[in-house]
Amino acid sequence: MQNLKALSSFQQLILLFFLIILSWLITNIIGSLIGIIIWDYKTISDFNIALKHPGYLKYIQTIQSIGLFILPPIIFTKLCGYNTHQWLKVISPKLTFFILSIIAVLVAQPFISFSGVFNAQLHLPDPMATIENWMREKENQALLITTTFLTTTHWTQIILNIIIIAIIPAVGEELLFRGSIQKLLISITQNHHISILITAFLFSALHMQFFGFLPRFFLGAIFGYLFIYGGNLWLPIIAHFINNASAYIYYIYAIKNGSDNTTPLVANNDYPNIILVGFSIVGILMIILYFKKQNKVIAP
Repeated sequence: MQNLKALSSFQQLILLFFLIILSWLITNIIGSLIGIIIWDYKTISDFNIALKHPGYLKYIQTIQSIGLFILPPIIFTKLCGYNTHQWLKVISPKLTFFILSIIAVLVAQPFISFSGVFNAQLHLPDPMATIENWMREKENQALLITTTFLTTTHWTQIILNIIIIAIIPAVGEELLFRGSIQKLLISITQNHHISILITAFLFSALHMQFFGFLPRFFLGAIFGYLFIYGGNLWLPIIAHFINNASAYIYYIYAIKNGSDNTTPLVANNDYPNIILVGFSIVGILMIILYFKKQNKVIAP
């Protein structure tokens, strides 16, 4: 629609947020109705009962991801009359950039693990103890859900889980956050650094897990710079996929070997080797600067 294409970037951002809410509501309503038919009302309404049905948890996770992340940016580009692939920059990437994006997220793991341990040990001030308890309760619920449908050693279920927790989030979240929100914010602020950080903040905040906020924020920033200097949405998508898939594969490996430590580079909630963390930070910066040097044109 040409009239929507003529809207200012700020107005388009408001439109996108409206589409996110509307799409999430509609897909959740439809998904819940289908859930009642396949399972029953108690399963979809009672958390403890839902935990006994991994199939339902996987189903609702997929429905929510599609409704929240994938549909809104696609509908947005269609409504505004943009070419979806060109506007979102879902185009063939340079092989060098593609490989370096994979290396970047692997190199980042010590730093991400460090920020995760630090974040998990943070406490709110005493007057906010009630809020902190609520946050930790929600964190534990999320962990229970994740553990319930991820804990399997059957290869078909492992592949299905990789699709649900790695492929769909990597594609969907990057379409929405880096491909759409970050792009519009750059147009509004005229500053790609501020836009990347705001997008990373929103990316982490939307997961509603306070004690995992920092690692997601830093990952979001890395994805943002890969996109802005690489000029291609496939770069943060592949980095996002590798991050999620490698964490899950390590989780399965730990379970098979009877280990309680299901987080790479972290043992008993201790910090990773500080020298390794330092090399990790330097490595990330070097790759991002290489992208910037090789790609003279910054992606809008």
